[in-house]
Amino acid sequence: MADQTPLHPAVYAVLGLVLLVSVFLFDLLQPLGVAAGVPYAALVMFGLLLHSRTFMLCMAVAGTALTLFGFYSQTPHVDLQIVATNRALAIFLIWTAAAIGLRQLAYQERVSQLEDAQNVDVLTGTLNRRGLFAKLDSAVKQARSNGDVLTVIVFDFDKFKRVNDCFGHLAGDAALQKLAAVLNMYPDYFVGRMGGEEFVLVMPNVSLSKGGSEAKNVLETIRSLSFAWQGQPVGLSLSAGVAALDDSMHTGFDLLRTADEALLTAKRKGGNRVSLAE
Repeated sequence: MADQTPLHPAVYAVLGLVLLVSVFLFDLLQPLGVAAGVPYAALVMFGLLLHSRTFMLCMAVAGTALTLFGFYSQTPHVDLQIVATNRALAIFLIWTAAAIGLRQLAYQERVSQLEDAQNVDVLTGTLNRRGLFAKLDSAVKQARSNGDVLTVIVFDFDKFKRVNDCFGHLAGDAALQKLAAVLNMYPDYFVGRMGGEEFVLVMPNVSLSKGGSEAKNVLETIRSLSFAWQGQPVGLSLSAGVAALDDSMHTGFDLLRTADEALLTAKRKGGNRVSLAE
């Protein structure tokens, strides 16, 4: 599901105030009350479009208060029993709309959470391959549209099979989680696990040379980790390939393929190093 960008709270406040005043003026023309309850309920449901529980509840409370105020402001010749019954129905309508709206909003949020979960790697909490490609393609389109630079780094553990063979797959899993934790220290970028021990760091507005420097920092951090499994030290090292978006690349896959080729170059040279795409 596409991300919803929330409006500023001040926009909610101004919008709600304008709509409430408009409905209340309409309410004054409807002394029996039921007709005024319908637009108040509609205001509550408008919160669905804004994806805001706060807006819904504020509209319901304000609508109830103004409906009661309309009752007490009636002229003496109006049958108050009829007005009271109708305004009670109006308040019931307002809160029925609020209950339906809040339930629907909770359902939408649950669907969104399930869709997001499909894009997350269970072991490391980073984006999985599906989520990575979706977000990377979006970043490529944005960079193309704005004329920005975009750099990706592909990381791969050196001789990772040895870690699994000597210490077990649980040790390997712990090493993957360590790397994910290090990469998640960069809040301006996003991280994905391509599969196995291969991770991708996507860096919007970062040049190739700066990407290379960041890759070296990550490699140094991993080398300096005091990582042990069941009391035994486990030496870890990485190789990295770095590529920046250029005119020959049209998709995220093109960019990743170039970075992966740079990674292979680093591996062929013995690993534990960074290679920049030419």
